[in-house]
Amino acid sequence: MVGELASRYALSREVVDGVTQRTGGVPLFVEEVTRLLLESGGRGIQAIPPTLQQSLTARLDRLGPAREVAQIGAVIGRDFSYTLIRAVTAMEDRPLQIALERLAEADILLVQGLPPDADYRFKHLLIQDAAYENLLKSRRQVLHRRVGEVLRDDFAATAAVEPELLAHHFTAAGRSDAAVEYWQRAGDLAMVRSGHAEAIHHFSVALDLLSKLGDKPDRAAKELELCVKLGPALMMVKGPGSSEVEAIYSRAVALEAGEENSARFKALWGLYYHSMSSGRLRAATAHADELLGLAQRLGADDLVLEGHHAKWATSLWCGNLAAAGDHSQKGISQYDCTRHHALAFAFSGHDPGVCAHAAGAINLALLGFPQKAMNLSAEAVTLARTLSHPYSLALAMWFCAIVLQIARQRQSCRDLATELIELSREHDFPMMRGAGIFFLGWATADGGELEHGIASMEQGLALFSAVRQVTRPYMLAVLASAKADLSRPDEGLELLKDALALTAVSGEVWWQAEMHSLRGRLLAARGQTDESEACFRCAIEVSRGQSAKTLELRAATSLARLWSDRGRNAEARDLLAPIYGWFTEGFGTPDLQDAKMLLDALAP
Repeated sequence: MVGELASRYALSREVVDGVTQRTGGVPLFVEEVTRLLLESGGRGIQAIPPTLQQSLTARLDRLGPAREVAQIGAVIGRDFSYTLIRAVTAMEDRPLQIALERLAEADILLVQGLPPDADYRFKHLLIQDAAYENLLKSRRQVLHRRVGEVLRDDFAATAAVEPELLAHHFTAAGRSDAAVEYWQRAGDLAMVRSGHAEAIHHFSVALDLLSKLGDKPDRAAKELELCVKLGPALMMVKGPGSSEVEAIYSRAVALEAGEENSARFKALWGLYYHSMSSGRLRAATAHADELLGLAQRLGADDLVLEGHHAKWATSLWCGNLAAAGDHSQKGISQYDCTRHHALAFAFSGHDPGVCAHAAGAINLALLGFPQKAMNLSAEAVTLARTLSHPYSLALAMWFCAIVLQIARQRQSCRDLATELIELSREHDFPMMRGAGIFFLGWATADGGELEHGIASMEQGLALFSAVRQVTRPYMLAVLASAKADLSRPDEGLELLKDALALTAVSGEVWWQAEMHSLRGRLLAARGQTDESEACFRCAIEVSRGQSAKTLELRAATSLARLWSDRGRNAEARDLLAPIYGWFTEGFGTPDLQDAKMLLDALAP
């Protein structure tokens, strides 16, 4: 490298070896030292500065008036335009262009285009650093403030799409009040772009700067505003049930003064969503009741929609299917994409209209309308695709996969789960990736590849549970069913024991009837028929209490089959026939086909 740089000069072996030793083989340092040797006429290696930083500083010092232009450019950033540096320096065109040409000739800057349309870039980041570090701190602050003000006043388009640039300059200038405002704008923009990690950084920096501003009349209100903006970003990256989410919303609740306003609603909504995602549904239900009441008193239609959002979720997972249907239907009817999609960035990180359709679909699947459920869940996915909002699409796919699993639509579930995995991998949604892997595993196991499918289900469940607890009991039960198919009843019963224990603590009982049915099936496999019958009877009682006709049909089919095996055909037929006769659709689904086959076999 030294030979190529000094091809027209004869440097001794001693000098070349000295350059190699002094630079440690660092390419930029090799280039700098060789250049300095040539500029000094090949004088001894001892005349070379001992560090790269010193070498770069020495080269900048030899640039004369162009040195200050290089320093101002270094404050602006690695890249800058001619129009920007001209506005910041306030220099006339001719002297500025001479200085920039000098910097280009000295290999300090790379140039593209001609002034006034030229763009510049420091050839090496370390050169920029050297120019920047050569400035006194007070001078740096003055220049950063100047750059920030120029961007704000003269480059509105840049300020609108890159507010983090202004935030950076005002931060470095010590203008914390202006910096907070632009970090907040940068966080808002990152959320719209689904840049959740960037949003966390931007909002967190704003909060940190705000804490250093001292007591100001509006400080608490601004801190509360930033907390409720940071919350949804943390949900996306850390998971809604994480300690970070709980901490930021607890901080927000502590900040609000108890007044009934939108800030209080957002703070309480965050605590509600954390409680629900953590599997503490009794606490979440209390929060949801408070939220809907507060929203209705405030009379804001967007907050009322989010109040119903909280209610349809808690009602569904708590097995109150009538209320879940009522609130999700209100959500669907009240939702307006143009006005309400922005709520995704202020609350849960997903679109409320998508969630209303998707949660309503699960509710219909449980109530005994499998075809309507699949149609509504497909509408949720379609709506999410039109919004071009990745997390809303992931949520729609997750809920749709639950609907397809309940309806036992193996191939459709496999296709959807595969897409969910890819989407979640692309956007780094670990919980959703876990859900996708789980449902792909279920489809694989349901197709006969039991060991491979169960392994995937276990992997997906572990990923999912690291972030979220709600629906975990359901997933444990689905896994237990696969264990039963693999003739591992003891493992299945242990999983069901864990699932039922979780429902007792959390209040998440929407799948409880199926857990009792599965337990009866596993006990029957071990020859414990009396205990099995008690489980099926319990499943029927729970499902009737929830009006969950799909789960009632499954439990009745299992109990009827058990009675048939004991020669009690008339009782079995009398139990199953009226439940089967209730259904008006979905006769092609496996549950209804199984019931019909058994009824045909029981016919006198």
